[in-house]
Amino acid sequence: METRMLMVTGRGRIEMVPRKLPELGDHGVLLKVLKSLVSPGTERAYILGLANTPDNYPIKSGYSAVSQVLETGPAVTAFRPGDRVAGFHSTHQSHDVQPDDSLVQVPDAVDDEQAAFGALGLIAMQGVRKARLELGESCAVIGMGPVGQVALQIAAAAGAWPLLAIDKASNRLELARLCVACTTVVGCAGVPAASMDVVVDATGFPDAVPSALDMAAPNGRVVLLGSTRGDCRINVYRDVHRKGLSLIGAHVNTVPAHDRSPGRWTRLDDLRIFYQLLERRKINLAPLITDRCDSADIIAVYERRILTWDPTAVGVIFNW
Repeated sequence: METRMLMVTGRGRIEMVPRKLPELGDHGVLLKVLKSLVSPGTERAYILGLANTPDNYPIKSGYSAVSQVLETGPAVTAFRPGDRVAGFHSTHQSHDVQPDDSLVQVPDAVDDEQAAFGALGLIAMQGVRKARLELGESCAVIGMGPVGQVALQIAAAAGAWPLLAIDKASNRLELARLCVACTTVVGCAGVPAASMDVVVDATGFPDAVPSALDMAAPNGRVVLLGSTRGDCRINVYRDVHRKGLSLIGAHVNTVPAHDRSPGRWTRLDDLRIFYQLLERRKINLAPLITDRCDSADIIAVYERRILTWDPTAVGVIFNW
């Protein structure tokens, strides 16, 4: 069986190409992708070959989607045809085959559009989890793209107070205020130095890292959630050592696949909890959806909205 898949075929080039799916096997699950979500910063960086990307083409694009089970291998017992499921590394494509131990079931109460945020949600969750937030601790999130928006809501659900949303784009700050009523929104220069217990950098921009360190209070924690696209210059003694800061790398590849430990739950654990938060209305992603388009229009959307770094594009959903 073939799938239609979005591929980065060279620096600055994206194409929809046919690909043959692998055999189902005993533990395979054949999926019809319902909706996929763009991760604007990561996908733009990979397409343009920015710093700290493989720059080794061709590359599959995307990693977050919700799908429906069409068929299962003979050893699969957890899923059956018709179930909605999600996993990690669900690329932009019409169909997929995934092993059964890489998927979780999506609750009926979570609609397809919000379910498409699953993999992006677990990325945000593992970053907030690594901060070890305690009730009543202050938290600032820098960068109100989709990862930062979700991280802000998860921090609120974890009991952080007060919350600061930081971004240059006024529309993204308004989305943060709409989604989390207790949030104070500020521009990039509006946070007093050494004032926040936890600072989460979700920007991916090198210049944001020194700012995050400056905002953190003595003995605070700074979580590097965004994948920084380039080098940054800091004074380690002044900015980290003397303040007693914990600087925490939170790339999703550091999340264990199988064995949970305190502060380091597995990907499937975090994905299940993310959907439970949606099901119980502890977080609300509907206001973040700014674009909806059919798969036939994907290339045009990337050229017009993603590669130009349009700040009004936050939650971009592709309907397959």
